[in-house]
Amino acid sequence: MRKSLIFAVGLAGLVASVFALRGSGSAVEKRTDYYANGQVQSEYVLHEGVRDGACHRYWPDGKPLAEGEFQHGEMSGEWSFWNQDGALDASRSGRYVAGKFLGG
Repeated sequence: MRKSLIFAVGLAGLVASVFALRGSGSAVEKRTDYYANGQVQSEYVLHEGVRDGACHRYWPDGKPLAEGEFQHGEMSGEWSFWNQDGALDASRSGRYVAGKFLGG
């Protein structure tokens, strides 16, 4: 399969997505979603339409909001979350297994 770059605007232009299709025969998409102000909202990978791999989310001002990994569409492993002021959100940060929070 040839590499492609696709740009889509959704939600009345409020969020834009950019993703690339890669691989030969496998449906792998690396996605980047944007806020209306042009800042990156999230970066993640889809495998056959399901989140699988690293995920980074950002506040509208560009500060980190969350980072971790998805496995087969569910949060898995260590995740970190930050409040808008940049402070770590300890109530949501920690280990996840099959989408369930196990604690910090």
